[in-house]
Amino acid sequence: MSLGTRIDRSASIQSQPLPAAAAGDLFQRFAASQVDGFREQFVKPLLIRFGFHGISNKHAAQEFGRDYVFSEYDALGQSRHLLALTEHAERISLPGQAERLLTRVRQCFLASYCLPTAPDEQRSISAVYVFNTGEMADDVAAHIRRSLAKTMSANVHFLGGQRLQWMADHFSRHHDRDARLRLEALLVQLRLNEHIWTELRKGISLENEPPTWDMRGGLLGGLEDFLTRPVLPERIPVAEVAKLWQRAKTIQGVSMRGYLTLAPAAARANDLKLLAAVCQDAIAGSAALRERITQALGDFSPVTI
Repeated sequence: MSLGTRIDRSASIQSQPLPAAAAGDLFQRFAASQVDGFREQFVKPLLIRFGFHGISNKHAAQEFGRDYVFSEYDALGQSRHLLALTEHAERISLPGQAERLLTRVRQCFLASYCLPTAPDEQRSISAVYVFNTGEMADDVAAHIRRSLAKTMSANVHFLGGQRLQWMADHFSRHHDRDARLRLEALLVQLRLNEHIWTELRKGISLENEPPTWDMRGGLLGGLEDFLTRPVLPERIPVAEVAKLWQRAKTIQGVSMRGYLTLAPAAARANDLKLLAAVCQDAIAGSAALRERITQALGDFSPVTI
């Protein structure tokens, strides 16, 4: 399966964000950091977002020109090992640049490799992907494929800057859409929870019987979904969401304790005090979390039709 066919399948994977294509031409963007910046800041996040596993940096002279090795499982559950070669050239053309690239590609297929996590496992490359910040002359790909054995030439793929920018932009749109929907759903649940907790606090009285309680004690689905698949964790701290979830669970547990009417008077009084305090903290924590989410949503690209 090629990288291009994995776009839709991988668009919902939450990982580190990719540089947006609107940020400028890839070749110009990495003019300062050159191929090292391109490899670490663009190619690696792209591979992670695609859902590949076993991504390892093999960029060293003794590694025959490899940059990243990575793996995927095919439809039958078998592992395929792939390799990324990164280039920072405004235009790769014949003869010099193409010949150097041809040598690197050929070496990648011929030499096996192993990972630090499995030093005794020798792996062979199934396909090579060439990533370049710029473009490639039309005859370069054809020349390289003609110069390789048929089993190799069919498994060499070239991705230039324009194509890579499109892929990054495509992922950014999908990521923004998915993140926006999830965060907006969480906002709705937080507002509902604050209403539930406010009504609980209003009904708490040590002298009178409490009113009919909302036995849910709050909605936990959105909080648990966030904790399972965090969205923008650098903007919305996971620890704060976990703290609010713990308070919601406490409110839920106390509220379920027989409507607080079957316990002895002393225990019931302690439960009421605990419920009032936790509700107050939960309301404040939820409001602070809503503010962070609202600010994060404000930084998303406008929704257009």
